[in-house]
Amino acid sequence: MKTAGTAQPLIDGIEKVTGRARYTADLPSSHALVGEVLRSPIAHGEIVRVDTTRARALKLGLKKSGEICAADAEVVQRGGAYAGYGIVTILYAGALAQALYRLPAVRYRGFRVYANTPPCGPMRGHGSVDMRHAFETLLDTMAEELGLDPFAVRRANLLEAPHRTLNELQVNSYGLPACLDWVEQASGWKERRKALPRGRGLGMACSHYASGAAKPVRIALTGTNPRPLLVSGTEELVGKQIDESLLARLSKLVQKQAGPVRTTLAQANYRRQVAAVTAQRLVKELAAL
Repeated sequence: MKTAGTAQPLIDGIEKVTGRARYTADLPSSHALVGEVLRSPIAHGEIVRVDTTRARALKLGLKKSGEICAADAEVVQRGGAYAGYGIVTILYAGALAQALYRLPAVRYRGFRVYANTPPCGPMRGHGSVDMRHAFETLLDTMAEELGLDPFAVRRANLLEAPHRTLNELQVNSYGLPACLDWVEQASGWKERRKALPRGRGLGMACSHYASGAAKPVRIALTGTNPRPLLVSGTEELVGKQIDESLLARLSKLVQKQAGPVRTTLAQANYRRQVAAVTAQRLVKELAAL
């Protein structure tokens, strides 16, 4: 999310001791704020308060019942020196803000900016995690202001499958209602919230990810000795064990229908291979010095 703020350390108000000092800076994260405080010429023990502000990059409209009536988001992502897959990352940040709750009106503005940073590797849910964290946090804050329980606010915005979102995502299955019921009961939510000691908190949040193919998929095995072949051209984001498990199940299914066959698993770990070869080369060069 776009995070820019103003830090204002306020010093002990007794003028004869320290007076009052202020400084202003654009801060990309809380870590930068801590760094600025530590670098401050003001004695750390004299800093009694730090006020920060954030650019309002996400807004939600809620009714008194907790129903969401609108969402407005502006997301800025630092993407390194090359666009690469970044256009999809900034797309996910906005697209996957929907399909979890009922959103009757949405405005989204996304910016993927170039930066002098190293290239990043693959991860699951890229782009959507930060947006979901901000959304859920703001939803909790507004629920507290309205005097509503976080679970009640989520239930006030549930979808009814099948459902098609404003950005054309088709929701055919929706297990969030059952998930909320189970978590609320199994966690002892109501009892624990009533008995929280001072300084302790209890929170919850919801998230989701799209699945399924956009078009029907059909696999046809032909020939006298068909061989299912799974090729992974990138990192195995779901894991090598899962890939092999899927192939094993497919192999058993085919054996029942068409007799014994061979199943081939071909995986491409190009980045890991390059890193390994480079490391081996460097070790040899260092050993030769």
